Amino acid sequence: MKASVRFSTILLAALAAACGGGGKPTTTGTTPVAPLPPDAKPPVDPPPAVEEGPTAEAALAWVLETIASGQVTEADIQARFAPSFLKQVPAAQVVQIFGALHEQLPPTKILKQEGEAPLKLAALLDTASGGVRVGIEMTSTSPRQIAGLLFKPATAEAPPKTYSDAVAQLDKAGSKNQLFVAELVKGKCEPRQNHNTTQSLAIGSTFKLWVLLALDEKMRTAKKLSWDTKLAIRDAAKSLPSGTMQDEAAGTEHTLREFATQMISISDNTATDHLIDYVGDATVEKALTLAKHGNPAANIPFLRTRELFGLKLAATADELAAYRKAKAPAKRKLLADMRARPIDVEKAIKEWGDTPRALDLEWFADGRDLCNVMATLGARAKFDPESELLKVLGKNPGVEIDRAKWTYAGFKGGSEPGVMNLTWLLRRADGKWFVVVVAVNDETHKLDEGLVANAAQGVVAILGNEAP
Repeated sequence: MKASVRFSTILLAALAAACGGGGKPTTTGTTPVAPLPPDAKPPVDPPPAVEEGPTAEAALAWVLETIASGQVTEADIQARFAPSFLKQVPAAQVVQIFGALHEQLPPTKILKQEGEAPLKLAALLDTASGGVRVGIEMTSTSPRQIAGLLFKPATAEAPPKTYSDAVAQLDKAGSKNQLFVAELVKGKCEPRQNHNTTQSLAIGSTFKLWVLLALDEKMRTAKKLSWDTKLAIRDAAKSLPSGTMQDEAAGTEHTLREFATQMISISDNTATDHLIDYVGDATVEKALTLAKHGNPAANIPFLRTRELFGLKLAATADELAAYRKAKAPAKRKLLADMRARPIDVEKAIKEWGDTPRALDLEWFADGRDLCNVMATLGARAKFDPESELLKVLGKNPGVEIDRAKWTYAGFKGGSEPGVMNLTWLLRRADGKWFVVVVAVNDETHKLDEGLVANAAQGVVAILGNEAP
């Protein structure tokens, strides 16, 4: 996994869309005809040949080159991707995700590829974030465009067939792990699988679920606020990647909907810190109580991403010792200083590497806490997939989802070296709602993130197959 200062996993930058196009490819060229009699009218010129478009192999090469360059426009995406894809993942969001992948993948090397030329290709990549599998599929009509694209961590393990298999994989992935599966019955979490769920673990960017809840609370209590309310980028609220908003000029305006979508779909840290500033510390910390967090004090003061970067990358050993001993008011003063402290990103990346660092300085929750916040968000949205809240949560499902089994998939996850959390809000085809939480911590060793993702996707598949 790439040694970068971020709180998202490569899994969170996955793109997926339904395959588009139908029918047979249009052929190019002409068909020979018999000689015409002298009195026959000359034939009408055949229509110009239709450009078939790139093969899956050529399209993947373009994707990887574009991610490596870090330069792509919405017009580029609209030209290359099928309308069926862009209906699910708009061009603006694809640009954002390519930007996030630019922070995580390059340099890339294709180790192995196989598929059904020219329309499908699966490849194993060697990247700065470790092994990554990518699948790409083209429309079958001409001109060919990208109809499906998915990046996910690579692992040699087979998908788990049982929950016990999944737990065994999590045990291999890291020293502390949890699996929590609950059905939501009248909005409450009723456990179905409960492995090591009571221990509070570091959760990385999954903390952004409480920020989303705090934003909803702010809009419910403040007058004249809506998802369309504009908020300007401020230099003082810029953080480090993951995300893209840190690269925008101060004064650039976006709606609250756009900030929230960035925060959840590509785990944009700058979007997150802007929203925390907007709703205020008190409202974010209130969200912990609203969602029945079992130990809200563990997350107070509620850290901004830039504050956590400051603690882990810019604070001295003495400052960290003082922070750990301080009460909440004194901690807030120390954090205000950390927000303004400069960080040499390249140096920080080199020094941090893949080694877990100060995992006691993080955001914390157990499986039930995460189930409760997802259940609270779902209830506030009246469990309507067309609501603003669930649209934001559903922008990026995290893994490949079988839409025949799952009619809604909301997701947030997070990671840093030694931390990985994957949390879903799911509606099964039989109408039942579930929350799935997979979490792994290891304070001394790099996690096998591919194995965590493999176990998590397997759990979602097993649960989907349990429907009548």
